[in-house]
Amino acid sequence: MSDGHEGIRPYPLGADRLREEVFLADCFYDKLVEFIPFDDINGRPPSTGPFDKNAEPNQGYLYPVPHSFITQLREDHADSLRGTALNPGTVWLFQANPTHPLSRIPQMLKESYHDDPFTIEDWWEAVTGRSDMAAGDRVLFWLAGKEAGIYASGMLTGAPFDADVDPDESITNSPWRVNVRIDRNFYEEPFLRADLKQHPVLNKIGPLKFTTATNYKVSAEEWASYRKLWFATKEKAPIPMKDLDQLAADLYLEPTTALQEIVDLLEDRKQAIFYGPPGTGKTRVALDLAETFAGTEDRVELVQFHPSYAYEDFVEGWRPTEDGKFKLKPGPLRRLVKRAEEEESHNFVLVIDEINRANLSKVLGELFFLFEYRDRQVTLQYSEERFSLPKNLYILGTMNTADRSIALVDAALRRRFHFHQFFPDRPPVEGTLNRYLNKHNPSLRWLTDVVDRANEKLADPNIAIGHSHFFRPDLSEELIGKIWKHSILPYVEDQFFDDPDRVAQFAIDALRSDDTANAEEDDADDSTN
Repeated sequence: MSDGHEGIRPYPLGADRLREEVFLADCFYDKLVEFIPFDDINGRPPSTGPFDKNAEPNQGYLYPVPHSFITQLREDHADSLRGTALNPGTVWLFQANPTHPLSRIPQMLKESYHDDPFTIEDWWEAVTGRSDMAAGDRVLFWLAGKEAGIYASGMLTGAPFDADVDPDESITNSPWRVNVRIDRNFYEEPFLRADLKQHPVLNKIGPLKFTTATNYKVSAEEWASYRKLWFATKEKAPIPMKDLDQLAADLYLEPTTALQEIVDLLEDRKQAIFYGPPGTGKTRVALDLAETFAGTEDRVELVQFHPSYAYEDFVEGWRPTEDGKFKLKPGPLRRLVKRAEEEESHNFVLVIDEINRANLSKVLGELFFLFEYRDRQVTLQYSEERFSLPKNLYILGTMNTADRSIALVDAALRRRFHFHQFFPDRPPVEGTLNRYLNKHNPSLRWLTDVVDRANEKLADPNIAIGHSHFFRPDLSEELIGKIWKHSILPYVEDQFFDDPDRVAQFAIDALRSDDTANAEEDDADDSTN
């Protein structure tokens, strides 16, 4: 569907980890009406294209093949290939009336819009042209009415048949049916009649010329134009976002509207920072929210800042090559920006973990300006190219307040980011550990009081103990003791390195004793009232 072009691999690296920069081409995949077993494919040329010396499959996914092989494949499997470029068959347009009580397809498209389209299989009344219909023929589904247009595409999965039905159960009084399967459902983003009338080829498609028929033939030129139109606009189809309230509940956050508030504010400033002490779930929430907001993990990039991280790592910089020279290489920001520019209808999210551990003025450079002015350009210091941040690129940063106080963050950065707090004693994190234990291990709920007691003694929310230490499926009283001894206490010792005597009061047994003593005092108070 397009010429080849250089680009960045648009999916996570798998077994092939050798290259990130690849050569890309846009493709339109045709589904076969019937699977062709490998053993039934004749004429496989040994040591050619996708076949090894024994004519068995080679590893890989893109090979040239001899024309003779294609010819034999087409001759041997014409029926299975019907509807593809190798055997186009006939393309049809079926027109349905959404208001008719017996019209089934429109309601199925509406109800199944967010589902896998291949689950939609039904039949259609084959009134005219049925002698030319065969399994594999492609179909466009047109819905009539005020918002008339093409709402889906699919294929015939069999030949027409006489269903022997009562005429009262038929829209057209015809007993003939043909089975259909939907492969692309764009019910909420159809190709509307008003737009198709302006198309140089599709402006004369079936219903635009003769409005009253139910079945139309589509020319090869019209079918090719539809496929190009679909490919050009498919990226604009909205990806249903997982319910943010449910995601918040899955993360044990309250109120569950907290994530929706973050998303709402991302439309005001496209950068946000989650700040709080270690172990309060900042990175987990950022990644889960980013994946939901972007629609897929593939459009999320994670970067971790550290003291030696530089502009050359993040934006662009010169890197040595194997031949002893230097090459200007894009950093994660430029790579994600390029993808966001190529897919303008999708959200992309860059998650920067521990953003305050780097020298931000040094790492971000001219980006300070672009964070605020997305519609402006700057000149990059190495490539000297004009550069801007696309509006569909969002940035989520996390910041540990125990590492560096948020008050020390550059004022310019504060003005360009919205800041969301993650503290154990404040929503949406407050009560997270208790909610988790209530669901997974109620017998260990005493741990909530122990952690709260420790945080009271720390007396500084910026260094409070977070819940993430204990989000473990194998959590037990024995494991809690080990975590406390080897993770919590060393952390407390760092906070009171100049007052080691205070550390003793943070021993888990001492904290549990405090809770027991408080409970006994409460019982005594109750007995005197």
